Amino acid sequence: MNNSESSSSTVPQTVTLLPPPDKQPFGAEQVLFRDIKTCAKDESEIEYKDIAYFIEGNAFYLLDDTACDYFAEAEKVFQGKKNSKDLMDTLAQSNTLNGLLSADITSFITEEDKKDYQELEKCLDNPQPYLREMTNAYAAAEWVKVQKEKRQVILDKAQKLAESQGYTFEDGQLYSYREPKIQKAIKKYLEAREIFLKEAELTPQTQLETLKERLASLNRLHSGSDKLAIGYHVKQAADYCEKYLSKEIKNTEDKLEELTTSIEELSLLGIATPELALAGTTENLTEGHRLYARYFEHLKESKTFEESLHNRLKGLLKATNSYALPPNNLLKREYESLKKLQKDAMDIHEKAIHKIFEMSSSLFLLWDAEDYRKKTNILCCKG
Repeated sequence: MNNSESSSSTVPQTVTLLPPPDKQPFGAEQVLFRDIKTCAKDESEIEYKDIAYFIEGNAFYLLDDTACDYFAEAEKVFQGKKNSKDLMDTLAQSNTLNGLLSADITSFITEEDKKDYQELEKCLDNPQPYLREMTNAYAAAEWVKVQKEKRQVILDKAQKLAESQGYTFEDGQLYSYREPKIQKAIKKYLEAREIFLKEAELTPQTQLETLKERLASLNRLHSGSDKLAIGYHVKQAADYCEKYLSKEIKNTEDKLEELTTSIEELSLLGIATPELALAGTTENLTEGHRLYARYFEHLKESKTFEESLHNRLKGLLKATNSYALPPNNLLKREYESLKKLQKDAMDIHEKAIHKIFEMSSSLFLLWDAEDYRKKTNILCCKG
């Protein structure tokens, strides 16, 4: 560009001085740079190709083209398997066995053994045609015994195959590889929790701090025991109590650590304890412990209050020699207070349920130990 073109194209420009970054007012960039082009907000409708529901799930899923292509490719892989053994190996490698495959040990019988197994089942279901050929009862009983042994050999082979793919076999039922881990983690949680149940209305942390305060008070007494009357064995008693409390504190600390660990382990296995559900995250279990202790506090207060009302009613009946029932509204206010305490406890339980639904991952709420039952795999997928 020459000088003449440069001078002719020069247009006076307005210079805007920006304030320092730390003094620039919020929204200044919108005011100062009105002419800058920005991307418009995408308000186009999102289209989905299909909808899916996964067995034993609690939600429907919208699938876009990418998701549909993924499932289509997976179907091609499964269809390419020539026999059920290859199909099961493929499913096992893709973790589909967990919750989606198979209920019966016979699903794991190999193709080579399947025909023999079906023949054995047929013979044992209707043995009469075969037993007629036997010369005596002993021979008939021996024949039945041999057929059952042959069938058991095939079932044992199927069981080994199932176990090699992650199943466990118990009481004639198949369980996924997660089941023993869940049972072990629940047992560990309940054992760690047991030490804190006697004062469940207090959080484990509070119970631990109470023990430490008692030990500190005892140490202060112990340090001044030489000033007490010699006739009392205060020092010996203080020494004994100090050892006892120190042991209790160590045990409580260990159980609290085990409790925290078991809560985290169960969360990884899809189980939410009350503490985790109320906290909403493993990073804030203290809040969960506080609310769970509050739940037990409401239960304890309501039980005590209910017993006092029961005793009052018994006293009223005794005063009238059971000839006159107390008026229905005599203790109306007290019963309303009782219902309020019970409702406060239920509200905490419901809060845990709501928080479970708000979590990013779907968890099973283990509010009571009896809530969880071992689930066998009751669904069968055959190639």
